[in-house]
Amino acid sequence: MQTSAADTGSELRANAGVVVASMMGLAFSIATLGFTYSIGSFVNPLIAEFGWSRQDIMGAQSFITVAVMVTSALAGWFADRHGVRRLVMVSQALFGAGFFALALWLDSLTTLYALYFLMAIGAGGTVGIGFARLLSQRFERQRGLALGVAMSGTGLCGFLVPPYATWAIEQFGWRGGYVALGLLPLCVALPLAWLYLHDQPAGARAASDIGDDAVTIESTPAPPAGASFGEALRDFRFWLMAIGLFTCSGVVTAFVTNIVPLLQEQGNAASQAALVASVFGISVLVGRVAVGALIDRFFAPYVGAALMFPAALAVLAMATLEPGFAGAAAIVFITGLAAGAEVDLMAYLCSRYFGLREYGRIFAGLYIAFAFGPGVLVPVFGRLRDVSGSYELGLYGIAAGIALFGVLLLLIGPYPRLAPPAQ
Repeated sequence: MQTSAADTGSELRANAGVVVASMMGLAFSIATLGFTYSIGSFVNPLIAEFGWSRQDIMGAQSFITVAVMVTSALAGWFADRHGVRRLVMVSQALFGAGFFALALWLDSLTTLYALYFLMAIGAGGTVGIGFARLLSQRFERQRGLALGVAMSGTGLCGFLVPPYATWAIEQFGWRGGYVALGLLPLCVALPLAWLYLHDQPAGARAASDIGDDAVTIESTPAPPAGASFGEALRDFRFWLMAIGLFTCSGVVTAFVTNIVPLLQEQGNAASQAALVASVFGISVLVGRVAVGALIDRFFAPYVGAALMFPAALAVLAMATLEPGFAGAAAIVFITGLAAGAEVDLMAYLCSRYFGLREYGRIFAGLYIAFAFGPGVLVPVFGRLRDVSGSYELGLYGIAAGIALFGVLLLLIGPYPRLAPPAQ
């Protein structure tokens, strides 16, 4: 059935606030602001203050990963049973408080690990599970684009937070820097969540689903269509997604976290290597939005595979050639587009293959696989570098991991016809 411009426009107009609130919520979440895009600004000040090594400081990532894996399962269950609004708002408040705790009480390496772990526990509802559930409820025709725009918040964080944190530390010291970070979820993400993130009443349908001039709320709503969590676990398609996400997220993270020293080994200056690395964040942001728009028009697994295979070839070129500055930037950009597709595809495919009946729990299961991949494969990549004396062998592994995700996407099959649960 053809979708008119007015129809899609009304869907976006009716739900623009949810998209913006989700985008900022994901920009300032434990998965982005919590460590990945903020810790770099704090490394040297913490070393100067306490004498820790970089390895000591980066060890906090392991505690965050464990906490996120545990809380993701709980967040998915809570979102399905009790809604998203309370989960997100309480988590954002606790997340901001966690940064304040770091500013007040950080005085040892043990405290660093404990506070980051507790902050990640409290901030478990800030990851993409709840936001993806709300967007999947409200969007049908442009679900992919809505998810892509919202997920682009991760790239926005990578662009904005490093200079913001560096400025705050220069002005107020590293403790003031932690306070500045805490203000972002409290003063930006939380107010937007309070204004726009409302759990959709059962049976409610957006105006775009029934025409521009009416909104219907059924008196006896039908239960959401889709699989239960147990049914999803018995479905081979769930495991194809989980294996692909585990592998692809792990190898892509290994690639981006090592791109600077890799390029320096290939003869590029440190400044050039850093500039190439920054291209990755831009391409992730572009990839999120572009993929979101494409999967609304074309079969999503084909879109994902079309990005994975070129990225695998690009990494293979990095392993076999010394591409120079321009070539390296092109390779990183192509790989970043594939990285930008991961989370969008995960959220979208979960809704199309398993429906909204227990979307939170099923998406949480996939998210755990996604989060677990870097924790396993990044150290493996580093070990390969130490043993072999170069990055070449690890790059072959990265190319293979990205290509594997593309193959698994092609094996997943057509969208199923989803039915509501038996009464």
